[in-house]
Amino acid sequence: MKTFVDSSILIEALVAGQPHQLRCAELVAEATDTATHCLAESFNRLTGGRLGFRVRPAEAAKMLRQLTPGLTLTSLSGPQMLACLDSAHRRGARGGAIYDLLILEAARLAKAKMIWTLNLSGFRALAPDLDVRSPAQS
Repeated sequence: MKTFVDSSILIEALVAGQPHQLRCAELVAEATDTATHCLAESFNRLTGGRLGFRVRPAEAAKMLRQLTPGLTLTSLSGPQMLACLDSAHRRGARGGAIYDLLILEAARLAKAKMIWTLNLSGFRALAPDLDVRSPAQS
C-alpha cells in the first residue's frame, strides 16, 4: 500500500527528544512517498526557519538525504500547482495552509492510500476524502 509522509513526520523523526520521534522514524521507514516540497519545508524548520531547530544547513541536508532514500519524491508540475492555487479558496486554504494543500495534492498525484501528518485537523479540513492519520492518535 502506498503511504505518504509530510514534513511534520520527517522533522519529528529527525529531532531527538520529540514526543513521537520513534514512531515517526518507523513511519518514514515504512512509507513509500513524500513531496519534494516536504524536503524544503523540513530543511527550513531544521535550519532555523520560523520555529526552527538551528541545525547547520549541511547537516540538515545530510539528515534528510539519509532519512529518505527509500521514498519516492513527488513534485507538482507548474500547471498542477496553478490549478491547486486556483482551487484554494474553494477548499478553505489561505495563508500557510496552502503548503498543506500542495502536500495533499502531491499525495493524490502519488496515489497514496494513507497520509501521515502531525497536522491532522488541518489536513482533514482540506481533504476530508483522504485517509489522513497522525501518530499522535494511533
